[in-house]
Amino acid sequence: MEWARAARAGMRRLGDLHSITTYQRTTTFRIHEPAVLPGIVQTEAYQRRMLAWWYGFLNAPDDTEAVLAMRAQRTAVALHPSKRIAIVLGEQAVRTRRGTPEEHADQLSHLMSVARSPYVSVGIIPADAQRRAIASIGFWIFDEAAVALETPTAAIKVTRPNEIELYVELFNQLQAEAIYGHDARRLIAEVIARL
Repeated sequence: MEWARAARAGMRRLGDLHSITTYQRTTTFRIHEPAVLPGIVQTEAYQRRMLAWWYGFLNAPDDTEAVLAMRAQRTAVALHPSKRIAIVLGEQAVRTRRGTPEEHADQLSHLMSVARSPYVSVGIIPADAQRRAIASIGFWIFDEAAVALETPTAAIKVTRPNEIELYVELFNQLQAEAIYGHDARRLIAEVIARL
């Protein structure tokens, strides 16, 4: 799906895989983001900064408030004890500041809060880690039903079972390269301390 064409009606309806219905249906989310924080752990300030750029880039009509309301509902559906969420971030996603230092500190504190949930796992691949797996863009795996990838100009939906299996294997390899728990919290705390 081409973003520019779809965005002519506003950003609220972009991406069928990121619909509330899909989030309700999905029991296990596997998310890899190398450079941005995934929407379900974003604060409102972070979302507003991201959306402002996308509206300008795509020349889309501003429906920010509707998008924020939809995202809040979608996040509430995803962050439910009946779900399982595994997130693997590149260190760059934690370090990249969108907004003021205070907003970024709030965002990282929120990320750590979400990561404390027993049904959420957050790993971070350190920038200086010995890397094996190669994932050049972020992707979301919804159960074993579909994979969503987003480029700057389009969304890609993968539904072939053999390709989904490859993404699951890639995700497993990325998880093995990540740090968790105390080590991940320490990395985040170091970023906050330097703001």
